[in-house]
Amino acid sequence: MVQSLSKRTDYPCLSENTYLNQASLGLISEGSVQSMHNFLDDTGRHGNLNMSDSEEASFLEPLRANGSKLIDCNPDNLAITSSASEILNQLPYLFEPKSGSKILMVSTDFPALTRPWIAYCQKANCEIKFIDESADKNLTEQLIANLDANTAAVCVSYVQFSTGTLINIKRLRETTNKFGAKLIIRQKFMLINEKINKIKEDFSFFDNWEDKYQYLIDLGKKLPVLDDSYKTEEYRVQGCTSNLWMVPEFIDGKINLSGSSDSVIVKGLFYLVYYTYNEETPETIINNPLSFFEEIGLSNHLGQSRSNGLNSLRKKITSIATELSNK
Repeated sequence: MVQSLSKRTDYPCLSENTYLNQASLGLISEGSVQSMHNFLDDTGRHGNLNMSDSEEASFLEPLRANGSKLIDCNPDNLAITSSASEILNQLPYLFEPKSGSKILMVSTDFPALTRPWIAYCQKANCEIKFIDESADKNLTEQLIANLDANTAAVCVSYVQFSTGTLINIKRLRETTNKFGAKLIIRQKFMLINEKINKIKEDFSFFDNWEDKYQYLIDLGKKLPVLDDSYKTEEYRVQGCTSNLWMVPEFIDGKINLSGSSDSVIVKGLFYLVYYTYNEETPETIINNPLSFFEEIGLSNHLGQSRSNGLNSLRKKITSIATELSNK
């Protein structure tokens, strides 16, 4: 598994600036710029004279091979396009839902995701059912409640870009499978070290622990709802004063996590574990212990009982990952 894409020093602009506009035009590393320059210089001067037919046909294969290692998938399952917007624009025409069928989407979802479907459905006589996100309702459950036999596809971002709400993909997938509907998920891939760095950066914004605790509580609210049937002794993490339930599942070589707690603080702590480890391989989890809890100072401010509970959670998930990696 590739552990980092590049170094900060590969982007000279960052020595003097904080660059946030990745949605429009992201920075390109010096190495990539040089490779592009070399390629354009060679093709501009010589056309394809320096490239055989077989080399031209397999030109993208090294990129496909490295990309598949990065996201841990089969190279044959990786499509290479010029941008995310390009493939999002093609999706409706790849699936071609029949006339009169329904497409479920979130009204405030990313425009590059919703607009191609709006244009397609106007021509194909399909209905788009937009779900309005509400603070007092679970978004995943709202989507599920609107699924029926006429639903051709549910098209949604894993993380809602306007609110940060997480979609419970596992639960949504189970329901779309029952109705025979396609599930299309827009998701930004992050390496585990990027996720850990984001957690540390987010907590560094707060000057006092009262604000940090409130942020932790707010994070806990983002957890997908755990069905009450899982809140049993079998899934309870031992060693926690408050009840903490964790449900690990091993799917396609990766660990899928879900969980909850009856304590708002513990629920927030579990969210950090969920955010970091969900859908990661056992080996990745083993090689990336949750040391950031100490680095951001949480371990020293939790109190003895919660610290013990956090340690129990860390030991539990590491034990599960170790057991699965040895199979």
